Amino acid sequence: MKSWAWMVGLGIGLGCAGGWAEVMESGPERVAMVELFTSEGCKSCPVAEEWLSQLKEREGLWTKFVPVAWHVDSWDSLGWKDRWSSPSFSQRQWAYAKGWGKDSVETPAFVLHGREWAKVEEGSLTAVGPMAGKLRVKIMGNRVEVFWTPVVAASKSQRAFLAPMRSGIQSEVTAGENVGRKLTHDFVAGEIVRVELKEKDGVWVGEGRIKEPRDALAVWIKREGEVEPLQAVGGWLNP
Repeated sequence: MKSWAWMVGLGIGLGCAGGWAEVMESGPERVAMVELFTSEGCKSCPVAEEWLSQLKEREGLWTKFVPVAWHVDSWDSLGWKDRWSSPSFSQRQWAYAKGWGKDSVETPAFVLHGREWAKVEEGSLTAVGPMAGKLRVKIMGNRVEVFWTPVVAASKSQRAFLAPMRSGIQSEVTAGENVGRKLTHDFVAGEIVRVELKEKDGVWVGEGRIKEPRDALAVWIKREGEVEPLQAVGGWLNP
C-alpha cells in the first residue's frame, strides 16, 4: 500500500519509498542535501551509486536528507555517452570545486551541505541540523510554487532550485570502462530549474516549472554568490 510522503497539516515527511508528495514542507532545522557526481563511463561510479540507491530504504529519507545524483558529461567522449549526463551538471561540480579553491574534479564525488564529503561519518546524514528556516513546496502538475521562510532575515538575495529526478532506471553499457554491465540508477536529476524569489513580510516566494518524466523532486535554497544550500526538501511525486 502506498502512503503519503508528507503529512501536509503537520509538515512531517513519512519518508516511505513509493509514497506520494503533492506538498512538501521542512521543519526549521536544516535538511541535509547529499549529492553524488557520477557517470556511466566511470568504472568506480557504480559502487557509489549502489550506496546512494540504498538511501531509498533509509530512515530519514526526505525528512533528514535529500539525495541527488548528477551525471556529468566529462566522460562522454571516452567511449560511452551517458544519456543522463548534462553540461550543467558538470558546471555545478566545477562551481563547487572553485568555491573550495580546487582546480580539478573527479568522479565519483560526494557533496554534503555544499562541502566535499568522504562518506565516512554517515551519521551526519541524519544528525539534527542547525536552525535554518521552513521550506514549503506545492506541486501542481509541472508547476512548482516555493515558499521560503528563513529563521534569520535574509541580507542577500535568495534563490530556489528544482531538480526533478528519476529512479529505478537501467542502462546496458556496451562500451567504455563499464562495458558489459547493466547499471541501475536512482535519484537521477533530469534538469536544474532556477527559481527567482521575491520577499514579502519575511517570506520568499517564487514559481517554476519542471519537465517530464520524473519520479521525485528535490528543492533547495541558496544565497546569491554562495554554494552551500541553506535548506532542502524533497519527496516522491504522484505517478
